[in-house]
Formats: sequence, C-alpha cells, structure tokens
Amino acid sequence: MKTTDHHIQDLIVGYLANELTAPQEQELRTWISAAPENETYFNAWREVWVSADAASLGRYDSQKAFALFKQRMADEASTLIRKRHRRRLWYAAASFAALLVVSSLVYVGWTNRALRTVADVVIETPVGSRMKLTLPDGTTVWLNAQSKITYSQRFGIEDRHVRLSGEGYFEVKENKALPFIVESKHLKVRDLGTKFNFKDYPGDERSIVSLTEGEIALSSLVRQDGDMILVPGQQAVLEKPSGKVSVANAPVEASTQWVAGIITFNGEKLGEVVKDLERYYGVVISFEGDRVARRRFFGTFNPQEQSLQDILDAFAATGKLRYKSHGRKVIIY
Repeated sequence: MKTTDHHIQDLIVGYLANELTAPQEQELRTWISAAPENETYFNAWREVWVSADAASLGRYDSQKAFALFKQRMADEASTLIRKRHRRRLWYAAASFAALLVVSSLVYVGWTNRALRTVADVVIETPVGSRMKLTLPDGTTVWLNAQSKITYSQRFGIEDRHVRLSGEGYFEVKENKALPFIVESKHLKVRDLGTKFNFKDYPGDERSIVSLTEGEIALSSLVRQDGDMILVPGQQAVLEKPSGKVSVANAPVEASTQWVAGIITFNGEKLGEVVKDLERYYGVVISFEGDRVARRRFFGTFNPQEQSLQDILDAFAATGKLRYKSHGRKVIIY
C-alpha cells in the first residue's frame, strides 16, 4: 500500500467519519479483504482516529494524521525495545526503523507480536463524568461515570462486538450484515439497529437493560435460559445472586435521563442508590446497620447543579435516615 494512494486514504477517512456512500464503503471493504497488509493499514488509521480524536479536528488532516501515525509506531517500537530480550530487541527495532524510513510502505516488518499490543480499543470514563463517542460503524454511545467499553480493531469489518463494564446508552447504526452485540459479565444484547440502555456495574446486585426503540434479543450469561425478545418500553433485570432474569413494562425513559445529566431514583433500595452517588461524586458511602440500606427512595436530581449534601439532605428530610460526613467518607444511619 503506497502512502501516495490518496484515494484509499480518502475512503478510509470517509469511513471513519461516517460519510461514505454505499458504493464507496463496498469499494473500501473489497480493498481491505484483498490483502492482509491492506487490513493492517486500515486498522492503523482507525487506531490513530480513535486515539487522536480526529473527528473533533473538523476537516480531517490526512497529512497530520499520517505524521501522528508514524509517531505512534515509534512509540510502539520503544515499548517493544524495553520489553524484549536483547537478541529479539534488535529485530524489533530494525523492523520499526525500516517502517519509518521507507515512506512508500506502511507497516513493513510489523509483526504479530506488535499487532497484539494494539489489538483492542479501550475507552473509559472517570468518576463524576460522562462521555459521548461515535464508534467506527457510526453507532453513538454515551458512557456513564466509571464505565468502560472495549472493542477490537476489526470492529465494523468482521464483527460489531462491544464489551461493557458500567453503564452505556447505545444508538445503534443499522447493519443487517453485522449484528451489533454488547456483552457484559452477566448479559448479552444482540440487535441490528435500535436504542437501548445497558447497566452492569461490578458490585451492583442487578444488571438492567432498558429498550427505548427497535427490538433486541437478550440472553443471560449466568444461566442458559435462551434468548428473550424485548420491545420498546420493556426492561430486563437480572438478579446477580440467582441469575434470574425478569422482563416487564417500565418507564424506560427514566433510565436514560443520565445522558442529559439527570439521575432518577424510582423506589430503588438505598443500598443501590448510594452506588450511583459514589460514582457521581467520588465518595465512599457506608451504613451503620442494614435496615436503612433496604429502605426505598424516590427523587430526581442534577449532580451538575446539586451537591451530594443537597441530595442527602433531601433523603434525610423524609425522616428515614440521618448521615454524617468526614471528608470523602459518608456514613448513613
């Protein structure tokens, strides 16, 4: 693949920006499948796009991206040099040096060991933040606080498989040839093009999937009970201790209000409510006694405008609890 082949570069950039026509996308897919080095080249550009947040630069600067791409290859070489045995070190360094010097080729000497170092794309959100991103296939994802998604560099080419830890809201770009799959530790959702919320935080007692548009097939990874079909307005809840999944009609719009910065509690146990508060405010909340943790609360709050104290004061006003704070630690009793 010559770097002077600007037509292929333009097709790749158009694909990453979700701007290709159907014939152009088919032309690119044909080119990718024609040779292993073509797929390698495409994956390298996609890695640059994700890592550099190229979409935010406006009109994509292919020359700047290529320069960044070469720098990333140099960084990978440095990593390999530090980790490999001295004899293998020379081979890795020579391979990457040749890659950067010979400008007419990309990924000359790029070994399988190097490919594995960038095999997956991982995107995470810290405490108290949300993130909106567009996947390479055009699917829009919002990630809630302390959430993570992982997908392979072949996403959109061979499959559309995303692994989730935490909470995400998905607006899936339809592609009948490649079903979109979101999988957590406990549940798997499969669909073609729809909108749904998926919540499965480590440590939570339940995993919850809420469907707002379209249709999805949901299966438990805890018990082999077969697929369940959800339609708009339905919510599936998996109880982690038992592995049981229940499906019922629910006000699913409330489950997606966090996308707009709003959190809503509809009778959840306080023991579950405080886990959301910990993720939004970066605190540690504990209980004196189990009784208060089992009490249920309702309310709608905006963490961007209301402090943790505001929310706890509202709960305390019901007469069902009291609390005390010590720095980043809160005790409820």
